[in-house]
Amino acid sequence: MTKAWLKGFWQLGLFTLITGSAITSSKTFVLAQIQPDSTLGSESSIVNSVDANSDRIDGGAIRSTNLFHSFQEFNVGEGKAVNFANPQGIENILSRVTGNNISEIRGVLGVLGNANLFLLNPNGIIFGEDASLNVNGSFVATTANALQFGTQGIFSATNPETLSLLTVDPSALLFNQINQNAAIVNNSQAPAGQDPGGINVFGLRVPDGKSLLFVGGNVNMDGGWAIASGGHIELGGLTEAGSVGIQGDGSNFSLSFPEGVQRGDISLTNNAIVYVVADGGGSIAAHARNLEILAGSVFFAGIGEGLGNTDAQAGDITVDATEQIKLDSGLISSSTFGQGNSGNIAITADKTILLDASSYIVNNVQSSEAVGNAGKINISTGSLSVTNGSQINSFTRGQGNAGFITIQAKGTVTFDGTDSDGFPSGLFTDVDTSAVGRGGDINIQAKDIFVTDSGLIRSSTFGQGDSGNIAITADKTISLNGSSYIVNNVQSSEAVGNAGKINISTGSLSVTNGSQINSFTRGQGNAGFITIQAKDTVTFDGVDSDRFSSGLFTDVYVGAVGRGGDIKIDAGNIFIRDGGEVSTSTFGQGNAGKIEIEADNTVSLSRGYISNNVGDGGVGDSNGISIKTGSLFLTDLAQIFSDVDGRGDAGGVFIEARDIVSLVGKGDVNLGIVDFINTTDGSIITSGVNFGGEGKGGDIVISTSALRLDSSQINTSTAGKGDSGDIIINARDSVELLQGSDMFSEVTCACEEQGGGVGGIGDGGDIKITTGSLLLDIGATLRADTEARGNGGNIIINAPDNVTFRSDISTLRGGALTQVEPEAVGRGGNIQITTGTLSLSGYQEINTRTQGQGDAGNIDINANSIVLTGADVGIFSGATQEDRLPGTLGNGGEINITADSLSIYEGARISANTEILGSAGNITVDANQITLNNGSSITSESIADDELITSNDRLGKAGNISLTVRELEANNSDISTSSSQSSGGAIAINARNIRLHGDSDIRTNVASGAGSGGDITLAADSIIAFDDSDIFAFAQDGQGGNITLNTPAYFGNSFTANSFNTNPDILDNNDRADINATGAVSGVVTIPDVSFLQNSLTELPENIIDTNALVANSCIARSSDRGGTFTITGRGNLPSRPGDAAVSPYPTGDVRGVESDRTSTRRPWKIGDPIVEPQAAYRLANGQLVLSRECER
Repeated sequence: MTKAWLKGFWQLGLFTLITGSAITSSKTFVLAQIQPDSTLGSESSIVNSVDANSDRIDGGAIRSTNLFHSFQEFNVGEGKAVNFANPQGIENILSRVTGNNISEIRGVLGVLGNANLFLLNPNGIIFGEDASLNVNGSFVATTANALQFGTQGIFSATNPETLSLLTVDPSALLFNQINQNAAIVNNSQAPAGQDPGGINVFGLRVPDGKSLLFVGGNVNMDGGWAIASGGHIELGGLTEAGSVGIQGDGSNFSLSFPEGVQRGDISLTNNAIVYVVADGGGSIAAHARNLEILAGSVFFAGIGEGLGNTDAQAGDITVDATEQIKLDSGLISSSTFGQGNSGNIAITADKTILLDASSYIVNNVQSSEAVGNAGKINISTGSLSVTNGSQINSFTRGQGNAGFITIQAKGTVTFDGTDSDGFPSGLFTDVDTSAVGRGGDINIQAKDIFVTDSGLIRSSTFGQGDSGNIAITADKTISLNGSSYIVNNVQSSEAVGNAGKINISTGSLSVTNGSQINSFTRGQGNAGFITIQAKDTVTFDGVDSDRFSSGLFTDVYVGAVGRGGDIKIDAGNIFIRDGGEVSTSTFGQGNAGKIEIEADNTVSLSRGYISNNVGDGGVGDSNGISIKTGSLFLTDLAQIFSDVDGRGDAGGVFIEARDIVSLVGKGDVNLGIVDFINTTDGSIITSGVNFGGEGKGGDIVISTSALRLDSSQINTSTAGKGDSGDIIINARDSVELLQGSDMFSEVTCACEEQGGGVGGIGDGGDIKITTGSLLLDIGATLRADTEARGNGGNIIINAPDNVTFRSDISTLRGGALTQVEPEAVGRGGNIQITTGTLSLSGYQEINTRTQGQGDAGNIDINANSIVLTGADVGIFSGATQEDRLPGTLGNGGEINITADSLSIYEGARISANTEILGSAGNITVDANQITLNNGSSITSESIADDELITSNDRLGKAGNISLTVRELEANNSDISTSSSQSSGGAIAINARNIRLHGDSDIRTNVASGAGSGGDITLAADSIIAFDDSDIFAFAQDGQGGNITLNTPAYFGNSFTANSFNTNPDILDNNDRADINATGAVSGVVTIPDVSFLQNSLTELPENIIDTNALVANSCIARSSDRGGTFTITGRGNLPSRPGDAAVSPYPTGDVRGVESDRTSTRRPWKIGDPIVEPQAAYRLANGQLVLSRECER
């Protein structure tokens, strides 16, 4: 049987082809040899010659409605006809052969009436190529030893006895003396008229609606036909002792085979056909040890073209084998071409079912004119193999539903390869192009299932109607390899209907080398859901030669109207590798499906992809990606993305990982030579609205113990119309961004795609990180930018342990950044950091900046300890001129810091700047300890570039600096505000102690213009300025700022009042502490008179202090001078002027030693000796103050 036959059956000329072979077959004439035996005595059979070519058999023993004949030999020669006489009232004619020879039927065997005919020969029966039947009832040919008649007795061919009273219908065929060589052979191709549909048929034919039974031994058909249109054909046999039951209603019979008794084999070869097609009814059964249907041979049931009615029901095909069923270019078909339902196909083999070389098992609504439902296909076996273009299918081309296909295998099910024309091996239930109906469900249960080398399992609709569901269960493994597919689709653009579900349950699932599981819609209808449950591992690995990915897909195609199907995977481990992909998308009108992935242990992507997309031209939401696992790993350019290229909202990415989420790029970086890391070549998690898209970007939410990015990125963005989503990270232990990794949310321009101009319209999303510790290393960044029209997002970090930004490669700068880019219109995002310890070193920064039309964001930091180390490190907020478009305006953001200690080392900076247009932000710090050293600074500046400004530009102001601190210490570092042409910002410091060392300046400055210098207000218990540390408030052309030192103690190295009105450029670098408020109009300097303290500043010795020396052995004694004194006591005494020390209650005088026994030996103080506390501070004659007590009198 050929594939052309499957595609069109009668229309493509099957029967014409086979008719030709039958007519041209050779003929060999054999004389009839019929020899009655004497076992029936006076009722023996009589052979009467009718003419030269025909005989009539009379006589026999009549028992009620049964007529018995017995022969020593029974053969029908070629060209001869032998007919049994049919006396009135006889319903069954039963003939036995008691001799030892095979019966050969090469001519016509018939009955001259309506009785059923039984031919019993334990040695075997052969029907030659020209053999035919001329019966009006059913026909049974068997190699059984005897016929049983209920409880009345038997009619035996091997032990003939006196015929008892056998008046009932035969009830069983008895096999008790087995001839292993006995077989039923049907090679008949003789013309047999036309079937009810007018199709020419051949071979052994019984009247329509009757039964044709071959019961061996073995049953062989070599090119032979067996025809019972609308009736019943049954094949089978036994090769060891047993009985085969016969059931019937007097005119039709069927068989029942015993369990546990070895059966014979059945073989159909060389276009052999078993045929029961009619306008209804018509069933086939075969029972064998091994069944072969080879070389174009067919089991064919169903309703013929133009036949039947809406109530018609075709019969079933039932095949069972105790060992193997093999189809090699064979066919088992139950289909309807007319009106009515086709029957079911049930195939059982205890060991193996093999379909090879374009073999088919089909149950279809076959033609476009057909009306009716296809029946079911049920297959039960040890293992099933469908190879080289073979198929099991049930589809509808007319009006009616395709049938269900159910496969149960204890072992392996395999669909492998294609035929020479590229038709795949597989399993199909489809609604075809012209059809109106539902596709059938597919249900497969096995130990292992393999779909390989372009194998295919499909339930699709090309017409009007839903496709069926696909349910596949394997105890151990399901494997798709080599461009193999499991699909459930709305297949064509004209189709109307929904795709069914795909449900897969297994131990492990492997989809490799371009194989796919997919459900899509091209027409009007929804794609199906895909659900995968695997106890162990799910793997999607590799691409095929055409670069098609292995994976899982649900899509709404261009022009389609419908919803994409959801994908749900539940497994122990999930691996997506080397181009493997899990994807849902919409390019038509309808939402893409949602992706839900859950793995107990690990989800790993290595150059693999999980995508959820509203494609270009698509209208609908993407619905998002959800992953729940123990650990998630992305390596070697792996990607997870949910985005919008059309119109609709991105669903976002939601990840929950018990242990770790890790993204790694192309591998380790050689830190000795690298100067650039391209994170777009790394692994990526992204959600956004792409250029041309319209909708809201989805959030990325990650909850885990640890998040680690290495040369990779996580981002949300909008380049179209719509807000980008937030990035929300909750990591219990740590978040690490390494080697240029990037986490960002942005409104992007996509200017290259547009040829310039503004791109995205919408706000950027926030980045929110909650973790124990956060590390950014070697150029890693957190960014929230706007390049187009929309506000940048905020960066919010909460890390109770520590936040560390570090990088030792100058070309790999990083940090936390929010920016309004040059062509952007929008507000920059804020940065908020709450942590135990914040540390920045190398080439890292925290920066909010505006270069466009909009203000920079604010920076708010709350930490126990903040450490900034290095000249390229800083906390910055500013409005910069670089690349700014003409006429745009933006102000710098505020910097607010709350900390226990703030340490700014080695040239690090905290800076709030503005360039030309816009004001710089303020800097506010509240800390217990602030330390600056080696060129570090806290600054706020308004800077003008003469090449970039015009006379009409409005210049920005420098911001204010406000520090509230217990201890402020600066060493060769500055706290300053400055403005090129506008007003300088004020500096206010409220401290307990201020210590300035080296060349440490507190300064406000206006370089030119009428702006006034900022005020400087210092409030402290003490202010000490060493070396060349200065306090300046300068305005070149305006009023110098006021300087107010609100302190009881200001100590300035070599300080003189002369410096108040001197140009600060002259005073700087003079190795002296100066205070200056010079300008076109000088500011006011207010400081206490602390001249009496100047000589009290002494350099501490470098040697370790002897603690014994701390115990004073002296006291203050009154002078022996008896002159009068006037003493004011109590706290009410007044200083000589504001800021001076209070007058001592004691006059100064000589100091003498403590009186003691002159004979006693002096010793140093030791533990246990009394400690006498000082009573007051005393000023000596030279002005020096000492702590002491009054000597006892």
